[in-house]
Amino acid sequence: MRNEARSEGYYMLEALAAEWIAGKTRFDRAGEALFAAYANNVLAGIGGLTWESTILGALRMRRFYV
Repeated sequence: MRNEARSEGYYMLEALAAEWIAGKTRFDRAGEALFAAYANNVLAGIGGLTWESTILGALRMRRFYV
């Protein structure tokens, strides 16, 4: 999905990958999650939830791409 997006001139998945590699956003705290959607065994979408630091108890949708 990342390579296909890049080949079409879209680089938004690069931010997701860079934050993951740097350990900045790993979706690994309690209550957080990284989701993947597949169609015919091919990755068709990705995105995650993290805690929203400005609103107590709220989650934030991050980096959802289809």
